[in-house]
Amino acid sequence: MYRNSIYDIEWKYYDILYGNIIDDVEFYRSRLIGDSVLEIMCGTGRIISSFKNMKIRYGLDIDERMLSMMNSKDKDVVAIRGDARDFSIDRKFDNIIIGLNSILLFDRGEKIRVLKNASRHIKESGIIFLDAIMPPELEEGIVYLGDYKVKGGLEIYRYFVPYFSDDMKILHIKYIYDIFEMGGYRRETADLQLFPVNYQEMRDIAREAGLRIRRVYGGYSGGKFYPEKSERMLLIMEKAKDHER
Repeated sequence: MYRNSIYDIEWKYYDILYGNIIDDVEFYRSRLIGDSVLEIMCGTGRIISSFKNMKIRYGLDIDERMLSMMNSKDKDVVAIRGDARDFSIDRKFDNIIIGLNSILLFDRGEKIRVLKNASRHIKESGIIFLDAIMPPELEEGIVYLGDYKVKGGLEIYRYFVPYFSDDMKILHIKYIYDIFEMGGYRRETADLQLFPVNYQEMRDIAREAGLRIRRVYGGYSGGKFYPEKSERMLLIMEKAKDHER
């Protein structure tokens, strides 16, 4: 299981915490091709549900609760429960999206497996979008992420404590949620581990997965990517030609 206990908490509040993010949706919308799209690790469908102009939409996730929430909002998305590393769908797509740092849940070998599997599910002319934050410079101590207030009296105050493993390959994050609901208060915590990757590493991983990077952007506005300065890398990949493998 590549998802950690953080999703046992966040599935209930996912749309509250992330529902207002739209910049990535607009980035994809302006670059999608054809009429079919698969989102790998789609969560509650924030991204895939935004593309109602696409004829064929599939969302894959390992968490059945999130898929259920997605279909409660958009029944036209085909929900597939599966693992990004080894799922199989009897269809190929024009577009595949691996959004908002999802690839960082996997170590190097697993990243290759995810991309190889994605490659098996795109058409010969298809493209794979990948969105990942660049390895961060960490703030020390408890970092305040924001507060979220919802009609009905629900309030969530969110913090995290980040630290790297000794070899700097794994980013450990402890999330803290102070939740005020129906006159009561509770604190919940959850742990997440990420495997950050820089552009050169990602290029090598793509090559090993039989892909080539067609374009790389430094942000959702479509600006130029600078390996030493950009906070994000947004990749558009395609199947490599035989001589590029």
